[in-house]
Order: sequence, then structure tokens, then C-alpha cells
Amino acid sequence: MIRRTAVVLDTPTQDHIHLFSVFEDILPDMQDANNRDRHTRAHHYKLTSGQGDIQIHIENLQNVNLSDVETHLEDFLMANGDVLIRLNEAYVKEPAGECVSMILDAATESRSTIKKVLPYRRGVRNVRAYIDAERKTLEFVKQDEKTISHLGEVTKKVLGFNLTSYSEHIGNIYMVETMSPIKDIDVTGIITPKGLLCAIEYRDTAWNEDFCIQVRDRHHSDVIVWDMVYEIAGGTRSVFLEMPQVAKEVEVYAYNKAHNIIYYHPYTTFVRSINIEMGVQSKILRVKGRSKEGKDIVDDYPKFAHEKPIIIAERGKTYVDGNFCEANPLVMSDRDDTGLTFRFFDTDENRQEEYVEEARQVLQEIIDRARTECYICDPYFNAADFQRFIYPLKSLSVNVKILNCKEQMKKKREDNEDEKDRILELKSVLAEYNEKMNGRPIQCKLLLGRGQLHDRFILTDDRGWVLGASFSEFGNRVTTINEIPAKHLARIKNHIEKWWYDNNATMWIENYVTNNSNGDDSDNSTTE
Repeated sequence: MIRRTAVVLDTPTQDHIHLFSVFEDILPDMQDANNRDRHTRAHHYKLTSGQGDIQIHIENLQNVNLSDVETHLEDFLMANGDVLIRLNEAYVKEPAGECVSMILDAATESRSTIKKVLPYRRGVRNVRAYIDAERKTLEFVKQDEKTISHLGEVTKKVLGFNLTSYSEHIGNIYMVETMSPIKDIDVTGIITPKGLLCAIEYRDTAWNEDFCIQVRDRHHSDVIVWDMVYEIAGGTRSVFLEMPQVAKEVEVYAYNKAHNIIYYHPYTTFVRSINIEMGVQSKILRVKGRSKEGKDIVDDYPKFAHEKPIIIAERGKTYVDGNFCEANPLVMSDRDDTGLTFRFFDTDENRQEEYVEEARQVLQEIIDRARTECYICDPYFNAADFQRFIYPLKSLSVNVKILNCKEQMKKKREDNEDEKDRILELKSVLAEYNEKMNGRPIQCKLLLGRGQLHDRFILTDDRGWVLGASFSEFGNRVTTINEIPAKHLARIKNHIEKWWYDNNATMWIENYVTNNSNGDDSDNSTTE
């Protein structure tokens, strides 16, 4: 048996305070078996100030078993001969009961952190925990920042995990017993004939008892379509388990004659088609500017080209969850998965910059969610807005279409003749950006006439949002952003597209004629 113990030496009292322990039976095929003849390995980290030394003791306990430790825990709660002080008065046993244990499998993924603080072993382990339910040890550690820092450092270096990151285990004691004669069952899905091919690796080659394997096959996340127990002859190294369907997501259990679990591996998934999106960084937009303090600054915006390779996809269709073909939802989901269904933005003079930045990030997140197409509709969308929202745009593949209003863009200039022509400014920034990026060009069209566009919209693929303020002012004053209900989205998008493709309603910004007070909008024949 090996005992791993974390200890802190309390400088004022010179007491050795117990922090964490794992008692584990070591089998001959484990890597730690080579250290069974070594009595102790101790690691000390002396603190220059604070409570005292952080120590990790890894000790071999010869001729001791777990039942002895559990029966006389106080006699074994030691480190290198020093009796350890427990800060808690009693432990809570988990699970409760004399002979009940937690069964830990070899899979690395788990919602519980208990696997993180125990040595990794193949096969099934029985674990019993003695928990410092009052958290007195944790409260003691939290009194000194240096103790926290050094405890994290030494446990990471010696034990392979940072105990302060899993503070719920501070003060606890764990008893670990590896009893399974099976190390691993490697499972391969077979299509013809349908079933599983299992390669069995034994821990004890002399073990030759008959056992059984249970297979559960799940389809569409949580639907069990097959649950069968197969009898396996002792010593079998390879076996084919026939099934009536192609396996998708299987759980594999093995039981001995006494019906105890001797192996468990959850959720082995067999992939028959892959539909993924890859982003390959291909450009970096470097923008030089000047801070409010007058210092030169450089902002780098990485750009990605996206592709969607589909493997074994029939006739170009996109499949999700097995054989169900992907389709858009018929109704809007009540669940807000993204936090972007509705947002309210408050203002505070003392935190104005913070509120504006938060609002900008929300709009940027929405724009970056687009995968194929994004309409940005704002009658006042100008060069500053382009720099603020299009420069950071991550994708080079999205077809971004900006729709603003010629009359609204010119109105402010008419009030102040010294102001630059905002349409020409946007045209210049747009052309420079497209030339540098050399990706899918950002497009911009100007609504003609009185400018019937009032509200501001962002339309991305199959979703859309309406903004309570222009991009330039968003976040400066109290405002909101609302997702457009699915049943209304198509109507709004159709209206926007009608404007976009009607040369009598809109004109390309590249065809904007300067110094034309009569509004000559000729030569508007540029095609996409």
C-alpha cells in the first residue's frame, strides 16, 4: 500500500496539519509497484513567511491493507513518523455504509473532480471517501495566501494536480482499491455483420473465470435501443458481440459471477459522418492609431477563412444526430442559449467607456456568429463604424452587406460644411480594407430617396436582431437589442433584400458621384 499525504507545518505551534491523503493498494502491474520496497519519498517546500512548510509524503506501508486503515484510521494518519493533527472533529463517509464504494472507471471525462485528485489507473477502482464536511481544513488554508500559493505549486509538481484548484478535496482522505482483473476492453464497431468486436486485456493472466459483458447502445443522445448481456468464457481475448443495428454510442459493462462490476467504460461513440467547420488563419489586419494619451498604438485583427468539409454526406446534405437531416426550427426556442435574445444596456457617467465596450462586444459577437451572410442595416453606418465593427470581423468568408442611407449620411454634412463627406470616407475605408484582405469583399449600398430605413438591423444567416440605436451611438445611451422572432424574420429579410437588389432603390457606394448636388445616381450597374 502507498500513502500519499499533503501536510503543512504550522510554524507557531510546530504541529503537522493534515491537508489531504490517499491510501491505495498497489498491484504488481502498476508503475508504482517499483517503489513498494522504498519506505518513503518526501517533498518539502519551506515558506519564507506564513504558516510553515508545505510537505508531500509518499510512503510505502508494508503488510497493511485498506481494512486495517479504515478500522484504525488515527494510527495511520501520519507522515514520516510524525502524527498529523486533524482540524475537523469527524469525517463524513461517502458513500455511507460499511461495504459500499464508489466505482470509478478509467475514462478521463467526468463531471466529478474526484478523478482529478486520484492517481490514474486502468480498469475499475473502488473508492471510499472520508470528507471534512465542516471544511475546517480549508478555512485554515485560506488564512494565508502564501500557503495557498505553495500548496498549489507543490501538489502540481509532485502529485500532478493543483489541490487549490479542487479545494473541495482539502481535508479529505481517500481509500482506493483496484480489484478488477480486467485492465481494458477495446471496442470496435462493425457494420457487416452488425455488432461490436471486443479485445479484452487482463490484469491477472491467471484469472480464468467466466464473466459477462453488458452492452447498451444509445441513439439520438439519450434513447436506448439495445441493452443486452453476453456470456463470456474465462480467458477469452477477443469476442464479437452481434447486434441488430449498427452501434452508435455504447456503454460497456463487465460483471463477475457475483454480479460485481469488474469493468466499465461509458459512451464509446462510433462516427459514420463528420460535418465540421475549420477556420484557418490566413490574414492579420494591422491598424496603426493613436491613444487618448497621444501614444502610438497598433491593433492586430486575425482573420480566418472558413470551410465546411463533409465526409460521407449523401448528396450534399448536412446531417445531425445520426440520420436526421438538419432543418431550421419552425418556432423560436424559448431557451436563450447565447445570451443574445434580449439585452438591456444601462448607462453610468462614471463607467461610460465600460458600458460602450460591453455593448460593442455584444454586437461584435452577433456579427461574428454569421457563417455565410450578414446584413448590417443602419442609415448612419459610417467609416468609424466600419473600423469599429468590420476591422475585428474574424471571418474572411462571410458575405457582409452594409445598407445605409444616402440622404441621412449627407444630412449632417449639410449642417456643417467643414465636415468631410461621410460617404466618401466610408467608400475609401471600404476599398482599402477589401484590397488588403483580398477575401470575400465587404459590400455597401446606399438607399436612395427619402430614406425609408429607420430601425437598425443585423441579419445573420437564419437569425436577426433589431437595435434601439445606431451603431455609432450604441451603448452611449440607454438602449436595447432584441432578437427578431422567427415567424417575422423572413418578412423583414425579404424587404431588406428587395431594396438591396433593386437598383432603383439603392446604389453601390463605389458609384457615388461627388459634388453632385442634383443627386445624379447614374452608372449604378455594378454586379455582385
